[in-house]
Amino acid sequence: MGRLKQYATSAERQTAYRQRLRVETVVIDRARLDRLRAQLDGLQQAIAQAQRAGDSCARQVGHASVESTLEALTAWFRARTAAPPHET
Repeated sequence: MGRLKQYATSAERQTAYRQRLRVETVVIDRARLDRLRAQLDGLQQAIAQAQRAGDSCARQVGHASVESTLEALTAWFRARTAAPPHET
């Protein structure tokens, strides 16, 4: 016995595919994406330069991937705000 068909016609199958595509796909502006990538590359370069200069924060947050660096930066700032304020 064969498997039951989910869609009665190819038109129904195509309609369901297009609906899934609209839900799962994000349309972006290529120029904005390129600018964001350039900014993130600049951030990575600045952190690497600060690491070489011995900056302690840069050593904590600098990672090979942008995603890891952003996660580390987020954790670093959250830890700073959770700590008691420094006396001046």
